[in-house]
Amino acid sequence: MHVGYDVRNAHEGDRMSENQEVTGDSTIGQERTVGQERTTGRRRTTGRERMSECDRMVERSCAADRDRTGGRDCEAGHQDAERDLEGGQDPEGFMPDSVRIVLASGSPRRRDLLAREGIPFTIRVSDVDETLEPDLLAHPEEAAKKLAERKAGVVVQELLDEGAQGTIAVIGADTIVVHDGVIFGKPENPSDARRMLSTLSGDTHEVITGVSVWLVNVPEDGNVSLGFRTLAETSRVRFKKLAPGLIESYVATGEPMDKAGAYGIQSVADVFVDEVSGDFDTVVGLPVKRIVAEFSEIFGLAR
Repeated sequence: MHVGYDVRNAHEGDRMSENQEVTGDSTIGQERTVGQERTTGRRRTTGRERMSECDRMVERSCAADRDRTGGRDCEAGHQDAERDLEGGQDPEGFMPDSVRIVLASGSPRRRDLLAREGIPFTIRVSDVDETLEPDLLAHPEEAAKKLAERKAGVVVQELLDEGAQGTIAVIGADTIVVHDGVIFGKPENPSDARRMLSTLSGDTHEVITGVSVWLVNVPEDGNVSLGFRTLAETSRVRFKKLAPGLIESYVATGEPMDKAGAYGIQSVADVFVDEVSGDFDTVVGLPVKRIVAEFSEIFGLAR
């Protein structure tokens, strides 16, 4: 199993019930993808003893990579792990008959994007602190990756605590809006939403979606095999010049209040957009075509 492998503020929107199974099609456009990725090596833990907090789990993986590479940074270790797996080295060596897919998000937009590919999955809403440390605020792509890792990692921990067995792939995602290097999260109030939209008006901003896919295998003997990979996709969105009255009318609908950057491109706010450069699905909240392509062996087992 290719686990070290090929596969913010988030547009969470209306919540769906946990563990709801979804499959089907919808029509949401997509274009060519662009982006960068980060890969982690596989680690193994015994029984149910795991770290209680997702960030510590990620940091321990990075520390292991630094040890393996003689003190180089964890990114070098990630790259080494990727080369090992591409070369056919799979130290855990398990290949399940089937994989259960869990989307760690209540976002109806991400649900629709994944369902569009005809993949059966369940929904498990992740409850994480989305507060970003000061160093991450200066690095938006890393911030999106970190939050995606947290969302997926928390759900993995919950599933293990509940005694889940078999092979499960958990997908965490987080989408952020960035203008001139500043992260725009969800607006705190209508005045904040007006400020964001006025700032984005007539200018170009970036939308970054981080995705973290965790693959966990729990056989009957209780030995847990765990690996994850995190990537990010970036698209650029150019807004038309927005009249103050249009901004006011949109804010009055209440729609901007649960969306990063105070807008949702898949809704009436699409009239704000002059051009999208990159993957449209990334702006909606999940670069699903890239994920399905890079994790084809996993999603193939879920069909």
